[in-house]
Amino acid sequence: MAEKSKIRLRFTDNKEIKRSLNRVANMVVNGELDPQRASAIATLCNTMLKAEKQLELEKQMEELLEIVEEIMEKKEHE
Repeated sequence: MAEKSKIRLRFTDNKEIKRSLNRVANMVVNGELDPQRASAIATLCNTMLKAEKQLELEKQMEELLEIVEEIMEKKEHE
């Protein structure tokens, strides 16, 4: 397997992470990357995707909390 050259992958956003996962899968299928290394890369990518999802959920919760607080304040002033 030709693993001596560096693998250039991007992890800047979810779209790039998914594109990188696709590239890694193709490299394994084509015999260009060891499945064990690919598994490690996939694990890291999945961790990044889960972290991004968690951040998004936290942001949504904060927005909902702000809305609830605004509603409660309006009710108090009525």
